[in-house]
Amino acid sequence: MNSKDIMLCEASVTGNVSDFKEAIKLGADVNTKNAEGQTPLCMVAKCRLDLVKILIENEADVNIQSDKGSAPLHWAVEYDNVDIVEYLLKNGANTELRDENHETPLHWAGWTGHYKSAKILLQYGANKNAKNGGGINPIDLAKRQGHSEVSKLFE
Repeated sequence: MNSKDIMLCEASVTGNVSDFKEAIKLGADVNTKNAEGQTPLCMVAKCRLDLVKILIENEADVNIQSDKGSAPLHWAVEYDNVDIVEYLLKNGANTELRDENHETPLHWAGWTGHYKSAKILLQYGANKNAKNGGGINPIDLAKRQGHSEVSKLFE
């Protein structure tokens, strides 16, 4: 990884917008991965719509997965950042990407109880019957976690 890519990854973690923009201006690879196997888009999809937009405008792959399989959409759902969830989906994010446990973003919504994210995913065609590596679907995850509002959304 070169210094521009390192700068972009560090700015993705810290949220330093000027370093973030400078790294891209200098030609950093927007799809690079840090030492933990996370892309800048995965890192900022948790909470920074402004940086998500900059990365996508600079051709970041919305479906690139970390070394553990999670994609930016997984992280936006994990943090229930519905603006980012919707933005990623409008820009081609795949609702069926699987993490290392074979879980889709909808599984993550079921597990966390994030109703709004689950609703948006379903509107974009997420499969509510998809089974993870243990044979469990998002409905069952929501029920197991006591998220009755989310489990009803899946019915």
